[in-house]
Amino acid sequence: MKTKFIKTAKELIYMRISGKILAEIFKGVEKMVKPGVSSIEIEHFIVDKAKKMNVGCSFKGFNGYKYCSCISVNNMVVHNLPGKNRFNSGDIVSIDIGTSYKGFHSDKAVTLAVGKISSERQKLIDTGKKALAEAIKIIKPGIEINKIGEKIQNVIEKNNFFVIRDLAGHGIGQRIHEPPTIYNFKTSYIHTRLQKGMCIAIEPMLGERTGKIKVHKNGWGISTADNSDSCHFEDTIEVAETSARILTR
Repeated sequence: MKTKFIKTAKELIYMRISGKILAEIFKGVEKMVKPGVSSIEIEHFIVDKAKKMNVGCSFKGFNGYKYCSCISVNNMVVHNLPGKNRFNSGDIVSIDIGTSYKGFHSDKAVTLAVGKISSERQKLIDTGKKALAEAIKIIKPGIEINKIGEKIQNVIEKNNFFVIRDLAGHGIGQRIHEPPTIYNFKTSYIHTRLQKGMCIAIEPMLGERTGKIKVHKNGWGISTADNSDSCHFEDTIEVAETSARILTR
């Protein structure tokens, strides 16, 4: 692992501030997710809030992306463009936002229920939350990155859901995506170990009936291949002295 991805004490302060502001933005976003609300309304809220809190939108301009958020409903896994379609009661909505403070990025995603949802959709959300929580518990200097993926995979498959294998978590700092790649499953070829001062974005993505995906015609939106439900959770994590410091809560 190149030492440039280990943050200095000053850089970690910037990372913490960035994460704290993003968590604050999410508090407002979560209150907005109700039947009848459109994803573009949430995007406008995020843009306004980011401006007021003096942070940049990490996603805007990234590979030509035009928005501050990705808002994905039901079968959409990630990267869906905000639009005018309104949420219906029973939907599940994944919201992914990145912010930057003094050039340092944070990244967070949650999947939320719109009104009353089915028990299967609730189980999917609960599993995604648990996969992230269990992965965070094992974070400490010296642990193999592969162990993170193994933990996530075990939680997802134990609950009879499927790991989205073509998408992954990542390192984060002065770029929204940095090494290392954090897969959501165990591999036989990655043995990199975490080091104190690294920052990573862990993001379990799971499908109800498949782990396969398809990219939509707009070149951004990614759904499950069979249009079954999916969910997505993510937090930005600092590898601290003996455990994880969650920066986006």
